[in-house]
Amino acid sequence: MFDGQRNHLNIINTDLNNIVLRYFQSPHQKRFLSMELKNKPKNKTDKILDTRIKTVTKNVHRLVKEIQKCLQLPKEKRSRLGITSIFHLTEKEFKALLNPRLADEIKTLRDIKPKNEKFTAKKFGKHSNLTLKDVRGYRCVDNIPNQQIPEEFNWANQGAVTPIRNQYKCGSCAIFSAIASLESAYLIRQPGKFSASTLDLSEQAVLDCLDYGLCQRGSFVAQSWDIVRKYRVPNEQERPYLGQQTGRCYSYPQSPITVSYWCQSFDISEEYMQRLLIQYGPLSVTMNVDSYGYPIQYLKGPFYGNCGFQPNHALTVIGWTRYYWIIKNSWGENWGIDGYLYLPRGQNKCNIQNYVGIPFIV
Repeated sequence: MFDGQRNHLNIINTDLNNIVLRYFQSPHQKRFLSMELKNKPKNKTDKILDTRIKTVTKNVHRLVKEIQKCLQLPKEKRSRLGITSIFHLTEKEFKALLNPRLADEIKTLRDIKPKNEKFTAKKFGKHSNLTLKDVRGYRCVDNIPNQQIPEEFNWANQGAVTPIRNQYKCGSCAIFSAIASLESAYLIRQPGKFSASTLDLSEQAVLDCLDYGLCQRGSFVAQSWDIVRKYRVPNEQERPYLGQQTGRCYSYPQSPITVSYWCQSFDISEEYMQRLLIQYGPLSVTMNVDSYGYPIQYLKGPFYGNCGFQPNHALTVIGWTRYYWIIKNSWGENWGIDGYLYLPRGQNKCNIQNYVGIPFIV
């Protein structure tokens, strides 16, 4: 799939040069290249283009091998693989999308005790004004009705989920998760004032207010809500995403978008996660995406592969089907199923129930 219109290409029976050409002609890749080549001298642009072409070519060969390996698995263990919106990334660049800090941050949050009055927010960056209560967090435990859990549920069907975004080469998944759940909170709590098709908050504004080097090191979800609470956040048009930090943090007092507080819970049950989702809206979550079976970089369907336990990626759960969680990712529309990860339920796969965060706007 190249352009989001379900145009499929049989990579086994198609000329390799044609595959590479069509890949870079897609709107998504044109935007990525324009960002990567911006203000670069010609000798550098030529080198970058050459590297990208070689990377895609290498990934095509690797994908064919992974498909052949996948076909040797039992049918219930197979996933659909193909060319995705992150197909141009090297293995090193793909790993840079992930967030190795998440595991340590979650452990810190979980272990903080109310009596720890000496806690400081230095781990959360120079712009943070987190208090002990913020960092330890309100736990997401109150006012969850003991209601019947439906077999299927999806906030997107209720107009409360914005389109899939793309973090590109920056390890900013926690920002995208935090903004996605915040956008949904406004769509649910202020119906009629915003629409899912037009509400597009600026991840770049948050990125620029976090410690420099975040694209390489990652961050934590609550840091983004803290930045929005302190500075507010504009729309994407006012502060478009660059995929890198500028070092310039701004306040947006005219923006109506802010965060009042948030809650966080750890190691919860699947049923409790469902109740939180119904009650409050899409949830920021973390999971492990290290794939030991075949590369999740090539995923084009539900994920049945193996994964680890330590969280290293932040996403947003928006609902579930009878068999899968429906999880909004930030790797573009041409990854997974139209940009969504369908993850098997009932087994805490990839440690998806490790962390839940919810922003509140009033």
